[in-house]
Amino acid sequence: MIKLVCFDLDDTLMDFHKGEEIAFYETMKEENVEASHDDYLLYKKINGALWKKLEKGEVERYALQRIRFEELKKESQLDFDIEKVNALFPKKLSEQAILLEDSERILKWCSKKAELAIASNGTATTQHRRIEKSGIDKYFKYIFISEEVGHAKPHQGFFDAIFKTANVSPEEVLFIGDSLSADMKGAVKSGCISVWFNPKHIINDLNVIPDHEMDRLSSIIDRWEEFK
Repeated sequence: MIKLVCFDLDDTLMDFHKGEEIAFYETMKEENVEASHDDYLLYKKINGALWKKLEKGEVERYALQRIRFEELKKESQLDFDIEKVNALFPKKLSEQAILLEDSERILKWCSKKAELAIASNGTATTQHRRIEKSGIDKYFKYIFISEEVGHAKPHQGFFDAIFKTANVSPEEVLFIGDSLSADMKGAVKSGCISVWFNPKHIINDLNVIPDHEMDRLSSIIDRWEEFK
């Protein structure tokens, strides 16, 4: 029996990439820096690689936030104050709460079936603000953010915190997320019912086999009995 449904936040419930891009340009504009689309793509590449290192425990969160802008300045033609941009960007990002299609409808439906939780690797202040601003906070009994938990997905400690706090066993948890390396790797290893949200039909090139895969959030409703 499913007692808890855990949702990853970014690119599962919210359009993180669109929000990130808006925040990037707004940050640079406020610092009087004219950034191009190529500059944003470079930032995105640098940031993505660093988050992969975070998942592996190879870099600390606060170092990541600083290093990404250090590397961007080094590899681009942009001239900006690293400390100012590093402080401003999270504030701009925290104001971006763009829900993906069907997110709120699915949360409302799921909230009648089980308790709900958010499980995110994001920064605590940024994620809490985005969740609150989006209006979906009312659906969640628990919010697990790696900075507060003390471990990042896929670390077992993150998932153990979920089981302990919600007083559930792994097989009672339905875990839904878009990342194979963070969400699915952790969910599969910890024994949750794992559902890979894969709207872009990305090829699974990792040695991670989720229990289920779906390309639409609405499939949760259609396949609920299958997930049990």
